[in-house]
Amino acid sequence: MKSSLDEFVSVIDRLISRLDDLESRVSALEHPAASRGPAIVQPPVTITTQQHPLAKLSRSSGVMPVVGRVFLGIAGAYLLRALAETGFAPQWTVTAVALLYAGMWLLWAARTSLEATFAGTAYATTAAVILSPMLWELTLRFKVMPAGIAATVLVMFVAAAVALAWKHKLASVVWAPSMFAVVTAGGLLVATRDPLPFAAALLAMAVLTEAAASSDRWLGLRPWIAIATDLALLALIAIYTGANVSPDYKPIAPATLLAVFAALFTIYAASVLTRTVALRREVGIFEIGQTVAVFLLAATGVLRVTHQAVAIGLGAFCLLAAAFCYLLVFIRFENAGQPRNYHVFSTWAAALLLAGSFFCLSANAGAVWLGMVAMAATFAGIRSARFTLVFHGVMYLAATAWISGLLGYSGKLLFSELPEQGSWPVWMAGAFTLVSYALAVRSLRGRSLLASAPGWREQALPLAFASLVTCAVTAAAVTAVLLIFHPGSGAQLAALRTLVLCLVALSLGWSGSRFKRIELIWLAYTTIALCTLKLLFEDLRHGSAGTLAFSLFCYGMVWLLVPRLARASKAS
Repeated sequence: MKSSLDEFVSVIDRLISRLDDLESRVSALEHPAASRGPAIVQPPVTITTQQHPLAKLSRSSGVMPVVGRVFLGIAGAYLLRALAETGFAPQWTVTAVALLYAGMWLLWAARTSLEATFAGTAYATTAAVILSPMLWELTLRFKVMPAGIAATVLVMFVAAAVALAWKHKLASVVWAPSMFAVVTAGGLLVATRDPLPFAAALLAMAVLTEAAASSDRWLGLRPWIAIATDLALLALIAIYTGANVSPDYKPIAPATLLAVFAALFTIYAASVLTRTVALRREVGIFEIGQTVAVFLLAATGVLRVTHQAVAIGLGAFCLLAAAFCYLLVFIRFENAGQPRNYHVFSTWAAALLLAGSFFCLSANAGAVWLGMVAMAATFAGIRSARFTLVFHGVMYLAATAWISGLLGYSGKLLFSELPEQGSWPVWMAGAFTLVSYALAVRSLRGRSLLASAPGWREQALPLAFASLVTCAVTAAAVTAVLLIFHPGSGAQLAALRTLVLCLVALSLGWSGSRFKRIELIWLAYTTIALCTLKLLFEDLRHGSAGTLAFSLFCYGMVWLLVPRLARASKAS
C-alpha cells in the first residue's frame, strides 16, 4: 500500500512539473519581450573547400553554354552558305533567311539579362559575324545583291542594334555590329568600285552615333565611326577630283559629290552645336579635332570638284559662320562658366573670318578689309575689356601685313637687293598697324587694358602690335633714306641700312623710356641683335674701310645710348 502511494505521489509531481513548464511556455509566447534574455551569438562555422579553377568560370553568366551556342550559330550560318552554293533553294530566299537569322541573334543579344554582359556581347558578335561575310559574298562573289542594297542592309543592321540597345544603354549590343558594319562598308567601298552607297552608309552611321552621343550613349564609339567616315570622304576626293579619274570606278555626278561633302560637315557641326548650345556641355577634344577635319575635307572637296569656281560662295559661307561663332562666344559662352567653349569658338571665328577673306577678296581688297577688321576688333576689345578681341586684332593685322606685302617688302629692303617702290597696299597696311597699336595701348577712362604690367597677356599683345609697327616704320625709314642719299655701291647701301637700324633702335629705346612701354625697350634690343647679324653677314663682306668705320660708329653709339634709356625708364 505504501509503495502504491509513493508511485502516485511521483506521478503527481511529474504532472505538476509539466504544468509549470507549459505555463512558462505560454507566458513566453504571450509576452515575448519580457522573456527575451541576453542572446548568445554563436560564430558561424565556415567550411572551406578547395574549388576547381574552372568552377567560377563555369558559373559566371553561363560562359561555357554561351560559347557552345555561339558555335552552333556559326554552324547554322555555314549551313545557309552551303544551301546557297548548292542551289537547293533560290538565292534570294536563302539571303532573306540569313538576314532574319542574323537579326534573331541580335534580338537575342538585346533580350539577355543586364548582368549577362558576356552573353550579350557574344550574341551580338555572332550576329555581326554572320551578316558581314554574307554581305561580302552576296555582293562580290554571287553578285546577287547590288551595292546600294548592301549598304542599306548595313545601315539597318546598325540602326536595329541602336534601337534594341537604346533603353538600357547596352554597349555590348551596339559595339560589335557597328564595328563590323564600318569595316564591311569600308571594304566594299573599294572592292565594288561603287563607293557612293557605302560612303552614304557611313554618313548614316555617323548620324546614328552622334544622335546617341547627344544623350550620352556610347561616346567611345564616335571616334571610330568618324575616322572611317573621314577616310571614305578622303577616298572620294582622291578618286573623283584628281587629274585623271580612274575608269574602274562608277562615275558620280559633281552635284552628288558636293552634297556628300556638305553632309559630312553638317552632321558634325550640328552635333557640336547641339551638345554645346542646346545641352550646355563643354566641347570635347574629339569634337574639336573632328570639326576641323571635316571642314578641311569638305572645303577641299568642294574646291577640287568645282575647280575654284565657287570659292567666293565658300568664302561667304565662312564669313557668315564666323559671325555666328562670334555671336555664340559673346552671347552664350562668355558668362556660362565654359572657358573651353569660349576659346574654341572664338578661335574658330577668327580662322573662319580669315579663310572667308582669302576666298572672297583679292590681295589688295583683302588687305584693306582685314586692316579695318583689325582696327575694329582692337577698339572693341579695348572698349569692352576683352583680351580675345584684342588678340584677334593682332591676328588680323599680321594677316594684313602678309597679304599686302609689307613683311616681304621690309625684309627685302634690309637684307636683299632693293625691290621696286612699295605699292599703296604696303603703306596702307603700315598705317593700319600704327592706328591699331595706338588703340591697343591708349588709356580708357583712366586705365589701360594693355598696360606695361607683369602679366603675360599685358606684355605679349603690345609686343605683337609693336613688332608690326617696327616693321612698317623700318620699311618707311629705309625707303626715305634711300630716296635722299641714292647709294651708288653695295658698300654705301649696307652702311645706310645699318644707319637706319641704329636710328630705329634709338627711337624704340627713347619711346619706351618716354611712354613707359617695356615692349619698345625689348624691341630696341631685338633691333640691336638684328643689326649685329647684318654687320657680320653684309657689312663685313661688302663694305669698304670708310663704310665699315661709319657702320661700326653707329653700332657702338647704339650700345651706349639704348641701355642708358632703358635704365632711365626703370628709374622713373
